[in-house]
Amino acid sequence: MDVFLFSVSKFIISTGTGLEAISYLFRKKMLYLNWADFDVLHKPLNSNITFVYPKKIIDTKKNKELSIYDIFRYGLDNARSHKSDNKNNITWNSLNPKEMINATKEMLDYLDNKYLDSSLEANREINNLLQDSFGFENTFHWSRSFLDKNN
Repeated sequence: MDVFLFSVSKFIISTGTGLEAISYLFRKKMLYLNWADFDVLHKPLNSNITFVYPKKIIDTKKNKELSIYDIFRYGLDNARSHKSDNKNNITWNSLNPKEMINATKEMLDYLDNKYLDSSLEANREINNLLQDSFGFENTFHWSRSFLDKNN
């Protein structure tokens, strides 16, 4: 039944726990929510990833959510950095239900060719910055609401 559901779905929503790997068989687009390990996202096998809305990474000393640039700058972009770190004042928070719903609506707009050119441009800009600054190449989009809130 799991395989059937993947075959008929419009796209897949995942947190990266593994079951979404079945979707590769059907070349389904993916929306990753609460993602934290950016290291694995730019591997060739992950070319079906369309959108990523990462976990909220909070600097508790400044009471501020880190931007995607700062996440990479502080080395918080890989699995080894996922634990909350009181010494460095970093906590990892999950998205709230409204953020998850908005990310899903954004994915639907993209698939229905209703995604705004300004959102594509915002993604191009941050992806170019990440590639130039950190060598991070990818083919996916960051959720626009995440970019607007954090960059």
